[in-house]
Amino acid sequence: AKDPISAQALLDRMEVQYTDGYHIKPDTYSYNTVISAWAFSDHERAAEIAETIFDRMETSQIKLDTTTFNTLLSAWARKKESNAAERATDILHHMFAVKKSGQYDVRPSAQSFGIVMNAWAKSTEPRKAYRAKRLLMEMKERSASNGKHLKPNSFIYSSVLNACAFSTGNYHNKGEALTIAIETFRDCTNRNDVVYGSFFKACNKLMDYDDIRRIPLIETSFAQCIKDGQVSEFVLHELHSCLPSQVYANLLGCAQDDILSVRDVPRLWSRNVTIR
Repeated sequence: AKDPISAQALLDRMEVQYTDGYHIKPDTYSYNTVISAWAFSDHERAAEIAETIFDRMETSQIKLDTTTFNTLLSAWARKKESNAAERATDILHHMFAVKKSGQYDVRPSAQSFGIVMNAWAKSTEPRKAYRAKRLLMEMKERSASNGKHLKPNSFIYSSVLNACAFSTGNYHNKGEALTIAIETFRDCTNRNDVVYGSFFKACNKLMDYDDIRRIPLIETSFAQCIKDGQVSEFVLHELHSCLPSQVYANLLGCAQDDILSVRDVPRLWSRNVTIR
């Protein structure tokens, strides 16, 4: 349903009719559809309204499922207000509480965590890199006891790196974000091109241009990116943005004014890039 107002009006009518004795009771799909309509609308209070639908489900003991929670998380992740990421984090933890109660078949997943991490990445919170890293650590702890479905994947690691790259605030905040970015990058054992590109973006935004660690760190990481066959257009774009033109030219064996694309480098360099 693309029109959230019409979708909610239909749900309201179904609820009234069921109360009046009709046998068509709104089910999980009915409520999820309306939550989704609000979640992906441009209404300024979409997240709050979506949550009122969620509250009606809980009050009426309509079966909650993973889609219910993930769609509500998406509603808050799309919201730009300062409290949105915090609210998404609270909903994620409520999701675990519902799972633990056993009342409904709710299964928090890597996607659930990823949505919340993206909410932090888009927030204005100065320590958003720290909050994203905390979620990563929580995932690792939960995956150790609750199964491999919560094991962080490359999407999760790139979400943390993205939160680092767009960190703002004072020198201390950016220094913390840089430390988290380096630790997160090194901790990721299954890097794809998005992880590499997000790390280069973080280095570019968080390291001073004259930082003596900058060029060696990027050169070493790019060498590993080549070895992993993960050189994509995104990687090359971020690499060009974060290196002096002469260093970029020396690293890629091109003229100083060149800006290379994937078709200009050996195919072996991009052999493992997933086409999206």
